Amino acid sequence: MSDAKKTILVPWDFTEVTENALLHAINVAKKLDNDITLLHIVDKGGLLKNKSKKVHETIASTNKLNVLSSDYSTKYGVKINSIVIEGSIFTTISDVAWLLNVSMVVMGTHGMKGMQKVTGSWAMKVISGTNLPFLVVQAPPSRSELRNIIFPVDETRDSLEKLTWARFLQKCCDAKMRIVKQHFAGGTKVSSNIAVVTKFFAKYSIPFDIYEPSKKKEFTEAVIGYSHKIEADIILIMIKKDIHITDYIMGMDEQNIIFNEHKIPVMCINPGNKI
Repeated sequence: MSDAKKTILVPWDFTEVTENALLHAINVAKKLDNDITLLHIVDKGGLLKNKSKKVHETIASTNKLNVLSSDYSTKYGVKINSIVIEGSIFTTISDVAWLLNVSMVVMGTHGMKGMQKVTGSWAMKVISGTNLPFLVVQAPPSRSELRNIIFPVDETRDSLEKLTWARFLQKCCDAKMRIVKQHFAGGTKVSSNIAVVTKFFAKYSIPFDIYEPSKKKEFTEAVIGYSHKIEADIILIMIKKDIHITDYIMGMDEQNIIFNEHKIPVMCINPGNKI
């Protein structure tokens, strides 16, 4: 791990959605003693194929973002840097994160709207294309503290890969882990995972409780419903290793949680993420 101060990367497109992401990043940066870096990407293709127009767009965006970064730094007492670069949102976020000492990405989204419901969310493609954790938000933070973190546990090994991140979040934010246990016929795999999770939390003195929803409820629906009921601050999930177009069309569980109707922030851990 580098000794250099870490930064939280916030993709920025000058919209209210990205401002929401910045407000969440500011709360987290203060807890982690991180800087923040705003990243604006000038599209390589699309409507800006003319080179002179791209140069003008880059200069204008750089000037505007520098002013915004300075204003927000002064207002919130967090060092905020800015980068404007030509590229593609699907690859440039990962490239910039690799060059910088990034701890996580905080990204705003409009949710699943229009054709995204059919073709898949660009946000999901960006998240799964990196090896960093993403905090995905749809609304501004309701409070500055993180009190309740939802930790879903099902029959898969993914439930266990999140443990080090749960400890990291609890340690820096002093939050309580709210385990949601999947009802599983036979229950052996789920019970085994629960045993590992609770033993880990007890070992590191992480406060937790366990909620087991009715077996009549679909698990993803139960996780979202319970999160809303207790006013959860973050839902902690793992992202699939391989995402295909059929996952987008059918609506995978991770996607449904990330774009939940209550706009609860979701922290997405990619397989192999290291703290």
